[in-house]
Amino acid sequence: MNQIYEYYRKKDNSKAHSGDFEFEGLAKEITRLIIGDACHDGWVTKSSGDGGYDFVLRVDIGTKGISQVRQVVLGQAKCYRRDQRTTGEAVDRVVARLKRGWIAAFVTTSFFSDPAQREILEDDYPIMLISGKQVAQTVRKYIYEKNITLREYLDSLSRDQSFKSPEDILKEE
Repeated sequence: MNQIYEYYRKKDNSKAHSGDFEFEGLAKEITRLIIGDACHDGWVTKSSGDGGYDFVLRVDIGTKGISQVRQVVLGQAKCYRRDQRTTGEAVDRVVARLKRGWIAAFVTTSFFSDPAQREILEDDYPIMLISGKQVAQTVRKYIYEKNITLREYLDSLSRDQSFKSPEDILKEE
C-alpha cells in the first residue's frame, strides 16, 4: 500500500495533477475487479465540479433483455495517508448522490473509522467500503496474475475523464 500511496502522492506535487485525480482511475479498476464479471467499465468524472463522485461503473444482473437489471455504481476515491481515517462525513457525500436502485463504492488508501462503519450499517446504505488493505490485496493479485510490475500496472491506467451523466452508462452496450 505504501508504494501505491507514494506513486500517487508524487504526482500530487505537480500542479497539473492531483493525487486524488490520478488515484480515481485505480479506484475505478479496483471496484470493477472486486465486483467481478457483472461489472462493466465506465469512466472517471471530470476533476473539478464532479458532483460528489469520482467514477461511474455499471452492474448488469440477469440475462440480456427484459430479465436484465442494470445498476449504476457511483464511486468515490480518496488517496489518504495510511494513518488518516476516512470519516462518515466523507462517505456521506457520495451516498447523498445515489438515486433509487443505485449503489456506491468508496475506495481509500487508508481505513474507515468505526463511527463511519457503524453509520453505514445502521442506516443500511447501499455502499461498498474498500479499504487500503483491500486495494493492496486486489492490486497484488492482479499484477501477479498478469505478470507485470506495480509501476507498469499503475502507469497503464487510463487518465481520461468524462463529462457524462451517470444515467448515460445505463444506455451503453
